[in-house]
Amino acid sequence: MTAGPSAAIYLKTAAAALRRGSSGEATRQIRPALVLDPGHVDATILAAMGLRASGDASGAVRLFRRALALRPGDVHAQGGLADLGSRIGQPPQHTDDQALLARVREFPDQSPGWRALGLSALSAGRRSVAWPALRRAALLAPGDRATLPLLILAERRGGARVNWSVLAGRALVVDPNGPATLEAALVAYREARDSTAVLRIGKRLMLGAPGGSGAYQATVAVADVALRVRDSQTAVRLTARAESLWPGSTVHAGMRARLLRDAGRRKAAVDYLKELVATRPDDPDTVGLLFNLASMLDEEGDSEGAASALTAANRQAAARSAEYGVDRRRFLKLVDLFAANTVQPVDPETAEASDASPVFLFGIPRSGTTLVGDLLHRHPQVETFDEVDPLPDLVGIENARRREAGDRNSLTSLLASPHPFDARTAGIMRETFHNLLKRHETHPERPIKVDKSPFGLVYIGLVARLFPRARVVLVLRHPADVCLSCLMQEFAATDALASFTSVEETGDLYNRVMSFWMNATATSPLPIHTVRYESLVDDPESELKRLVGFLGLEWDRGILDHQRTVGRYTATPSYRQVARPINRDAVGRWMRYRDYLAPAWPYIEPWVKRFGYDAG
Repeated sequence: MTAGPSAAIYLKTAAAALRRGSSGEATRQIRPALVLDPGHVDATILAAMGLRASGDASGAVRLFRRALALRPGDVHAQGGLADLGSRIGQPPQHTDDQALLARVREFPDQSPGWRALGLSALSAGRRSVAWPALRRAALLAPGDRATLPLLILAERRGGARVNWSVLAGRALVVDPNGPATLEAALVAYREARDSTAVLRIGKRLMLGAPGGSGAYQATVAVADVALRVRDSQTAVRLTARAESLWPGSTVHAGMRARLLRDAGRRKAAVDYLKELVATRPDDPDTVGLLFNLASMLDEEGDSEGAASALTAANRQAAARSAEYGVDRRRFLKLVDLFAANTVQPVDPETAEASDASPVFLFGIPRSGTTLVGDLLHRHPQVETFDEVDPLPDLVGIENARRREAGDRNSLTSLLASPHPFDARTAGIMRETFHNLLKRHETHPERPIKVDKSPFGLVYIGLVARLFPRARVVLVLRHPADVCLSCLMQEFAATDALASFTSVEETGDLYNRVMSFWMNATATSPLPIHTVRYESLVDDPESELKRLVGFLGLEWDRGILDHQRTVGRYTATPSYRQVARPINRDAVGRWMRYRDYLAPAWPYIEPWVKRFGYDAG
């Protein structure tokens, strides 16, 4: 039995038909490709072009929207929609949704109806509809190869806690070779910060369809990994390949600018970014370029230009967060819930039986936790986990377990009681925590495991209950420098990070989280060691000797050698800083941005004084 034609063959034939002006033939040729792979973005776009050429504008709009749902930001789909919108106006999306809702109500047990509703809602940016519809479709038809890639995209836009590796694995089991599945798996593994899986899936996409848009996405992803493991030669080569595949795309433009800067051509990088931003003033995809531009203008000493770029970047980032349904108030509510739970002392028997191995590295984002984590990882007895978030995942898993057992009490509410869970439950939770870390373990022979999670500090009560002999490290930095640095980063759109698109809300968040920490640790029995960022960069050896001694380790001078962690993947925005020797470049930077930071000052000034920092 011979194999039939692949989707790529149908695509090639359809594209040739479109170039000849034969829209009918193109449409006939593209249908088998969509049957073979319903989530194939290029096939969807070609089908939309065929319908547009044949006069079916509403059908073309529907397919262009589907392509954007599958691959947000695709320029061909955006251009097609813009062209059709200028001719006929966009057809009302709510009409489509109403018809699809009526269909799923009539046939609630049929997966295709739920998938169609989810796809329609996803393309319109309505995650509140898309997410439950696609989850229902996946439950009804676990083997549907078209649903799981869409579900990955819906989860990504929502900022919720997701086991990305498991979701990617499910999609690959159902459809191990489909281009849409591979692209979605690439997205999921990037969200999971699994650089090994990103390289594996990325290489498959690059080899499977060398000139396709999936290969472009993979090229950018693999180049990003190379940049973060400090392999600049590979990053330069792959970025050049990405430019040849999709000239002028904003997806790789930021990486190209960063490589120019790293090569000592900062002025060329600034000019390149300015030109791109100026030619696309209303393009939401330029948000990352604006953050890059602000950073480089800051390095040039142009504080006024940097502040202007930051204002524009954070305005776009706030709009994106709103579109994704992100809400800072949900995280602040979580902080308030934990604040009500006084850290209770632990009985001696529990303390003796508990595991003493974890080290928790906490701090407000951009306070220096990545630097400290990287320094500790250079010690031959230490493995640092870079923001893999086992604590919030543990809470989610335990709450789900309680719901399945019919217990409506959430773990958060129980922590306020003197005995929130029995010894057996505590043992299960400790085992779950260690299993979550093991997913990311690369040095099983190193006995000291460090969970580096800046906002993990809100879980200090849970840490005290489960690991009463654990050691905690807090990294402290000038509050104004922390706030400025948070505002200069393009963070993921999540509830916890949503405040960092507003100067005032950044100051408010700092005040509320630090107030929580000071109150919670006042009753905590845990040993806590504070590392001041400024002291660390002024005298790294002395500060690190104290830190290593706190962890019960022997001093190792190799900790000071930044070359020792070359090749280690750093997922956070600080990857560039840890690649260089320790320096004072970022100390006191806030003084050049006094006016810009004015809305945050009422919130952070008391902390500046309390911690003994210069108030300027």
